[in-house]
Amino acid sequence: MPIFRGLLLVAAVWLVFVISRHLLRSHRARTASPPAPTYIATVDCASCGLRIPKTEAVTDGNRYFCCTQHRDQKIHAIGDDRK
Repeated sequence: MPIFRGLLLVAAVWLVFVISRHLLRSHRARTASPPAPTYIATVDCASCGLRIPKTEAVTDGNRYFCCTQHRDQKIHAIGDDRK
């Protein structure tokens, strides 16, 4: 009989541990703040108006383009007199 009581006590302590750990984890998940949104600077293509990340834009002076073809088309269309 004492062995049965010991096993029952161990099982009860284990059950309390498992339940409290589950409740603690679910409480942390509910109260955790969401990650801060990442800000990505974007610019408009001077040729077609496509909005693209500034780090991926092709630049010509202070103008931004989505690709080199649009940059070249725009330069030829307005007559680049900076040469």
